[in-house]
Amino acid sequence: MKIRIYGYDLAEAVGKVAKAVDTKAVNPILEGIRIATDGDYAVFTATDMDIWVETRVKCEVVEQGATVVVGKAFIEYASKLTALDYVEITEDGKQLKAVCGKIKFALATMDEKQFPKISKDFEGNSFTIAVADLKKAVGATAFCCATDEARPILKGCLFEIVGDTLNVCALDGFRLALHSCGVCDTTNGGFKVVIPARSLTELLRLVGDEEKVELVVQGGTLAIKTDNTIFTARLLNGDFVNYNALLGQPTTTEVCVGADELATALDRLSVLAKVDKNNVVRCVVEKGVMQLTAQSDLGNGEETIEVDYADKKVDLHFNFRYICDCLKAIDDEKIRLCFGKDERSPFFIFPHQNGDYKYLILPIRMNKT
Repeated sequence: MKIRIYGYDLAEAVGKVAKAVDTKAVNPILEGIRIATDGDYAVFTATDMDIWVETRVKCEVVEQGATVVVGKAFIEYASKLTALDYVEITEDGKQLKAVCGKIKFALATMDEKQFPKISKDFEGNSFTIAVADLKKAVGATAFCCATDEARPILKGCLFEIVGDTLNVCALDGFRLALHSCGVCDTTNGGFKVVIPARSLTELLRLVGDEEKVELVVQGGTLAIKTDNTIFTARLLNGDFVNYNALLGQPTTTEVCVGADELATALDRLSVLAKVDKNNVVRCVVEKGVMQLTAQSDLGNGEETIEVDYADKKVDLHFNFRYICDCLKAIDDEKIRLCFGKDERSPFFIFPHQNGDYKYLILPIRMNKT
């Protein structure tokens, strides 16, 4: 194999596949990046068997071929070549050599035939969505995904297609997030899958400034294809929680509060609430006022916010980070806080008027003295 490629194009292509390289693989071939030629293109591929990324770059192909180079070193080296003109890359069966004038670099290669192959027959359930809407939906929910292995299905976001609507839901056992947006060109009227949070992060990184993107689900795999890049990810198996049942729980008290005002108050109280690493803030609502307090061994703090309120008294404790995470994802000036029958019942964050999000948060049960 022998190609000549611009340094910037090489660095960009390697950067796109870098996150798919498995740096702690049991199988050494997964630590590599496959480089192959296809007509007038160089094709770069990497996989850790959970995600798979392939990108194509136009270049001068002198001799066709394919090889696998050690990924970690090649990624770091390629990132330092952005300012160079043509880089000549050759492979002789034992080493990959990169030369640009007086600059020379060589890395050991691996048997390309051992590199995993993946089907590129992307036909199945699909939908098309504006990239801006996809980014907003993931940003409004993915922070609620679980991070432990107790329930693997909760380490991803549920993508549920109902007609021309996409519902994205995530929960970790303490909070739940739901965001809805419009899609088009859906197949079979609807379907649902669970996409790992990590895969969504990489997906959004790769779509970049695309206007729209088509997501295709085939078997247990999600796939997207842009002009020069293919991304696939293994989906999570299992039954997701019935989020409608959780969000449909009754509430008895509703207040309207300014989102920025609440976020700022909680940010100040966090100075004390996070000292003991429990993040607890007490919330008392009565007579049109919300009183927030936090205390630790260092001292205590209190914030008072005026709210629209016409129901019974509320007195509960919550993890301030859970509310702050939600508020960061909300653009509205005002939100509705809806509380359950007692201090043990979940409470909700809803739009003040029309909106595309819903959040559920479990309060913290405190020992009564």
